[in-house]
Amino acid sequence: MFGIFQLPEETIRPDFKKFMRDHIASALNKGVILPWTELSQILPEGEDQISAQYYYDILIGENIFKNLFLTKSFCEFYFHGPGKVRYLDILGKKEATTFEIDEESWQLWLEILAIKYKQNWNCETPFVSFRAEINGHPYRFSLLHHQATSSPYSTLIVRNLQLTTLSLNAFGEAPHLEKLIKQKKNVLICGGTGSGKTSLINSLLSHCSEEEHLVVLEDTQEIILPHTFCTRFLAHEHPSYSLEHFLTYSLRLSPDRIVLGEIRSKEVVSYLLAMNTGHKGVLTTIHSNSALEGLYRLQMLFGLYGKGMEMSQTMNLICQNIDCVIYIENKKIKEIIKPLGQENGFPFFETLFQS
Repeated sequence: MFGIFQLPEETIRPDFKKFMRDHIASALNKGVILPWTELSQILPEGEDQISAQYYYDILIGENIFKNLFLTKSFCEFYFHGPGKVRYLDILGKKEATTFEIDEESWQLWLEILAIKYKQNWNCETPFVSFRAEINGHPYRFSLLHHQATSSPYSTLIVRNLQLTTLSLNAFGEAPHLEKLIKQKKNVLICGGTGSGKTSLINSLLSHCSEEEHLVVLEDTQEIILPHTFCTRFLAHEHPSYSLEHFLTYSLRLSPDRIVLGEIRSKEVVSYLLAMNTGHKGVLTTIHSNSALEGLYRLQMLFGLYGKGMEMSQTMNLICQNIDCVIYIENKKIKEIIKPLGQENGFPFFETLFQS
């Protein structure tokens, strides 16, 4: 019995697969995915056209994802190389799985994926992230070129995006979450990759007033807009602009609430200054391993990009403007703290919840 994507070895020879890859790669160099109708015309006589088309469909088509995604309940898939594929299930456990893209086809398969979704991905632009729909469901695809790493294989990470929001009760026993939205608190959500940060933002936003003008800023589309009066900026669609640019523009749009998908670099400056000029109800996420570490990470990033402000001044700015910090792990809220102030760059806070 063959694996889900495995070709019968006797039906297609390695040199025949190489012949097909070479012609497909030649077309890709011109930015074109070679149609099967053209490739089938130049196949050597006597070769099995059915097996050839099957191999072509694996490289070009989406069935390889459709079959895999339909059989797994997952948060993320990790394609690290041939024989190195696993997924994070909805309970937070990582499981290995079978995936039969062979070593010789791996890089070409990913390059085809990038071209299909109009991504400029190469050794000079080694990382791209984009939204794609498979089976009518949205996913975030992130490609990392092997030239930027020590691995011989390029990597693909697929995030399963939500179509609907979860009840706030789904995140555990943390109290008064809805009040954070109703009272327009500035909230920082912390956690690791796949911890549920964006899911929590979606659930919190579902409780905001329909009268509010929301301005949402993201790299790729993940946040679910809760109502009609929303403006969304997507940085990946405008490579010459960054989240920092869009955050600056958003302040001119009379937002009632600003939602910044994730803080990673220099957008931290505009984020903190926006709150410092009176904007309320600001929601954002940051990668960290605790609520307190989230404050220190903001401090570090602002120190890198904030033009030399002292650490104590930076932490003072953070504690004055962030009303609460939520730490989430495996889709459950573990900790909520309220920053109260700082001394010599070290914050002091009240713990509102801890599980």
